[in-house]
Amino acid sequence: MTQYANSLVIRGNQPSFRGVLAGIQEAGPQYLTNRIEQGLIFVTVALFPIQEHIPAVGGFSIMYLLFAAMAGYVIAKRPQCLAKTWLQPLPLAVYIFFSLAFLMESFHPYVYYREIFRTVQTFAGSLFLASLCRDRNALGVAMYGYVLAGAFMSIVLLLTSYGALSGATAVDYAEADLIRSEVFEEMPLEYDLNNMAFITAQGGGVALALALTTRAGWSRYLFFGISLACCLASFLPMSRSGIATVVIVCASVMFGYGLNRIKTLAIGILIAATMMIFVPQAIWSRLAFPTEVDRLGRMEGRALVYTAFVNHLPEFAVAGVGAGNFWRGALPGYRRFAGSVSGAHNVFFQTLIYWGLPAFFGLIAIIFQTYRCLPGRYSDDGLALGLLAVSMSLLLLLLSVHTLYAKEFSVGIGLLLGANRWIWQAHTVLRMRPKQPTTSRSPLLHNRGKDSSSGMLPERLGVSSFSNSTKDHC
Repeated sequence: MTQYANSLVIRGNQPSFRGVLAGIQEAGPQYLTNRIEQGLIFVTVALFPIQEHIPAVGGFSIMYLLFAAMAGYVIAKRPQCLAKTWLQPLPLAVYIFFSLAFLMESFHPYVYYREIFRTVQTFAGSLFLASLCRDRNALGVAMYGYVLAGAFMSIVLLLTSYGALSGATAVDYAEADLIRSEVFEEMPLEYDLNNMAFITAQGGGVALALALTTRAGWSRYLFFGISLACCLASFLPMSRSGIATVVIVCASVMFGYGLNRIKTLAIGILIAATMMIFVPQAIWSRLAFPTEVDRLGRMEGRALVYTAFVNHLPEFAVAGVGAGNFWRGALPGYRRFAGSVSGAHNVFFQTLIYWGLPAFFGLIAIIFQTYRCLPGRYSDDGLALGLLAVSMSLLLLLLSVHTLYAKEFSVGIGLLLGANRWIWQAHTVLRMRPKQPTTSRSPLLHNRGKDSSSGMLPERLGVSSFSNSTKDHC
């Protein structure tokens, strides 16, 4: 393989090869990740389910300390990687969003910048994580972290709630909601049920991506078993957003892998049959979305805040009401008993309420740039499919929470930005072909239309192809 490297160096002065050599230099050994960086990524992703049960240190949560450790490591050891990350199109869209939010908040009474500051911290954490996720090994351990988190939460849900839910019956939404409250009243983990469903759905989607693409038989069955357990467990919290997430994420993974494959159809049918057989009956009764007022004069919580959004839309559509003004009860529809205020349970709605159309369009620009960070081609690449599952789950999470500063967004955006900057983008450069035919063809130049795992650059150059065989990582 050394002769291929020498051939590239000898012909390096040819104009058609300058882009290739520039890509090789940029993706050289100095940018490959080490065990410390991979460990930081894995621990950050895997500890999500139990972060609230790990004692705080000096008043700081474990996730805050992990992000602080990443920031310190990147600043001390990898400042050049941060410099190559923070001016990408996605971060630039984020900076514009923050500027618009800060400007609009300044125009309202009771100025409250804490929401903006916390969101700034979230996106700063994603920049540091993107500076660490520089190769397929780093992205691979992140995917394993998602699978481990989903598997852990699935075990907890299956052991603590499946038996009770299987023996319960409900004829409508109200009865199903009452059963939900009784079953999860004494959960061993004091965790938001919607978030538990989200973690299992996310882990199930990533595990499905790895099961579809891995080459080793034992790991294929292991990942598929974890995916089935996660899909089933995501129904148990009786969260409508969680159920929608697992269905859409798994469908996206199978669509990215290829619906015309027999394997895809067989796995899709098996998953659907498993859910229909083993999901307790009471769970299906809570999938309704009632908008009427019950006999006690109350409306379902999510319907209440969505109705308030539509009714008060003319009041805040242009410039918003400001974050500080909102949490002081500026909109009557979001006031609760005892003086508390409810959020909009939707990031798009909440952004429009806070800062109006300018910040709303800034948020749309962030999502568009996030979409552009996706690799676009998936097929047999398990890591690309896994990242697609994570991205789809985060998009759906935007529709069910009103906290844009949630750490789930920080991790997902960081991995997506890092993969686009160091893996997908480098692959695009390295797949360039010379304008003039040459007599000596290296694997770098003749693998178009074939599995690129058959043509890798020399290891001494520190470059790996985008579509390396998934058996090394999945």
